[in-house]
Amino acid sequence: MNTTHKISLWTVLCLLTLLSGSCVKSTQITGLKASVEELIADQNGNPVDTNFKTLTVVISSEEEWKVSSNVDWLSTNTEMGGISRTVVGVKVKPNITGNDRVGQLTFTTPTNSLSVNIKQLGGETDLNTIIYELPVVFHVLYNEADKNNTDTLRRKYVLNSADAQKMLEYINERYGQQPTLTGNQIYRGLHRKYKPTDDVYHLPKETNIRFVLASVKPDGSRMSPAGINAVEMDERTLDPQAVMSDKQGGRFHSMAWPIKDYINVYVFPFTRGDETAEEVVMGISHLPLALSSAQIDGLHQLSAEQEEKIKQHGGLDYFSNYNHCVVLNSDGFEWRTWRYTFLKADLARNTLGHELGHYLGLYHTFSEVANDSGAIILDSCQDTDYCTDTKSYNRLQYEFARQDIIASGNTTLVQINGLLMRNDCSSGRFESTNIMDYDYSYSDEFTPDQISRMRQVLYSSYTTPGLKAAVPRASGISHGTPLTVTGTPRAIPCSVRTHKHPH
Repeated sequence: MNTTHKISLWTVLCLLTLLSGSCVKSTQITGLKASVEELIADQNGNPVDTNFKTLTVVISSEEEWKVSSNVDWLSTNTEMGGISRTVVGVKVKPNITGNDRVGQLTFTTPTNSLSVNIKQLGGETDLNTIIYELPVVFHVLYNEADKNNTDTLRRKYVLNSADAQKMLEYINERYGQQPTLTGNQIYRGLHRKYKPTDDVYHLPKETNIRFVLASVKPDGSRMSPAGINAVEMDERTLDPQAVMSDKQGGRFHSMAWPIKDYINVYVFPFTRGDETAEEVVMGISHLPLALSSAQIDGLHQLSAEQEEKIKQHGGLDYFSNYNHCVVLNSDGFEWRTWRYTFLKADLARNTLGHELGHYLGLYHTFSEVANDSGAIILDSCQDTDYCTDTKSYNRLQYEFARQDIIASGNTTLVQINGLLMRNDCSSGRFESTNIMDYDYSYSDEFTPDQISRMRQVLYSSYTTPGLKAAVPRASGISHGTPLTVTGTPRAIPCSVRTHKHPH
């Protein structure tokens, strides 16, 4: 294979007449034209020809046009174009079939249409090298009166697209994405404060997982602003459990976008049941469900009937008996008004990064044991997160130690470092850095086992977006193509302390 682009007839004529100077390209666009007839991608979705960094096609049209794809592994960075020459980026998902495959993009105007073929080569693909880009849609539920309240302490922040993008960039850096630097700058990693020296950095491990703002709606139309579905509500606060347990046809369930394509994050002020409580829930996430053919320790499995429905439909839009999602307390954006200053300037972003870890199958690093009634016992040293390389600790003992430090009223560096420390159940004291820990922590690190577990969920769980390597089992008997199944919901609430903090 010598080239990835078939040269157009116009280009050939120009080459033949170039010496005579008679080849002048007209600036006037006539009809509908494409710069290439075929593009060729490797098994990872990149151009075979190394002279090109990305797959693109230039569409010239005298009319407005739309583009469609005949296969689900092929898409573009724009769904339509105007009367101009438009560079269209072509997106090709990794090919794990092992065989070559061909798709087609069709560009259509009211009077004309043309097609561009995209051939993708087969071959072996290392799943661990595939970058999963997971679209996130924020369903922002807000009360107009609260949003415009003149009292700063009562005004509620309404998440916008620009800040949502910054939030995901912050989270992606902790999931291993290195930011773009200018000049001769060298990326040193994440700066860790509260060290004896102010020159300590941590370089996060690469997960090859990225969270991106949803740019296209389920109906295929462009989303503007990206990632934000703002919905005004009459309530001042909402019960997060009501949002997460809502059933098909319900108010919140109806807002959800298909979970095979998006991560649904609901952002709103949580209702507090007890205003004197020491803890406030900042986020809750449902855990993924696994396939019976690809079991993952600690996760519920789909039944054979459920798997058959998913196989027939090619994915899962949602569960009919509950709303599979993440909920985020918008009070986290206003935490500074609570005078809680230590390591919590990024509370909302840290909370979401933590909840997304749950959404991809991770548990808390500290020991959590359920008793006979289902209540969580924290006074334990069992390793309960299914990752052997995380350091487990007795959460209750840490809380007692933290209360003693805070009660002293001393916020010197020594005391702050004490709040960062934990007592490992087997190997002694350690500093908390894991994203799946709580409270006073740097919250900037995953272990290799945690990364492997999240990747296994992405490869095989149909409750997450992205390419799947595991296939649901099916009996071969067709029962139509239902969009939904019933599931066994399991959620993990995450909270923070609200008083007795250092000031």
